[in-house]
Amino acid sequence: MHSLRHPEDQEAFSELEPDDFEQEMQGLPAEDSTSENISYDHVEGARGKPGLISFYGPTQRREDEICVSTPAKNQNNLLWLVGPTVLVASFVFPSLYLRRILSSIFEDSLLTDFLILFFTEALFYCGVAIFLLLIDRLSRPKEPIYAATSQNLVPDLGHRISSVAVLVLSLLIPTVTMGFVWPWTGPAASATLAPYLVGIVVQFAFEQYARYIGSPSWPAIPIIFQVYRLHQLNRAAQLVTALSFTVKGAEMTPHNLAINGSLSTLLNVLQFLGVICIWSLSSFVMRYFPSTTTQQ
Repeated sequence: MHSLRHPEDQEAFSELEPDDFEQEMQGLPAEDSTSENISYDHVEGARGKPGLISFYGPTQRREDEICVSTPAKNQNNLLWLVGPTVLVASFVFPSLYLRRILSSIFEDSLLTDFLILFFTEALFYCGVAIFLLLIDRLSRPKEPIYAATSQNLVPDLGHRISSVAVLVLSLLIPTVTMGFVWPWTGPAASATLAPYLVGIVVQFAFEQYARYIGSPSWPAIPIIFQVYRLHQLNRAAQLVTALSFTVKGAEMTPHNLAINGSLSTLLNVLQFLGVICIWSLSSFVMRYFPSTTTQQ
């Protein structure tokens, strides 16, 4: 049986049906887009595996990144341990074992003492070179920071005059003193002052090479060498003091008095050079660290 509708009802029905149809059609794309987003999220959360739903996709991705970067961090931590170990070993090893090794090969003579002094300095400078290479490898990504810091460290006229004066005094005073006391002290003068002069030349070579390659390790060079130079002066002062006690125990002849006077002069020069080292080190520290804090 077919129901009969009034013409007005049919007109109302014809007017209402398109609206309802449009509302239904408008609701379909939203549901489709929602389903597409859900399916995309499912695929992304499942890491591309169909049929798997994971709520820990981003966290797993971060854990993967952490796992990838962990070996690099462990390697950096290992290098931070190896660097100081090499530097300390190059400083401690010669004083503990070098005399035993060379005395077993050569006789205990003046030649042995000079060989010990030579290899002591050479091994320490090799340790410093390895230490600076490790600093360069670890700090190379921070090169722009150090480059900016080095540009801020360009000394003014006063600092340049002070640096040149310290360098001239550090080279001139030991050279003149060595030539002055040589007739009475002989090899003792070279044993006390030659390592000091060689250290200045080696420091200059290290600094020039570090600045030439743009190494971020160059600020550590003056600090290491100035501290070691104080050790050199202390070692030389101990040698001169021991020789002075030996001379005082001998008969006071004019020759021994001249030797005693030259040793006293040598000891005063070593003390003055120590003051120059402390001045140079403190001047560099005061000039470097304010620039670093300003840059940060």
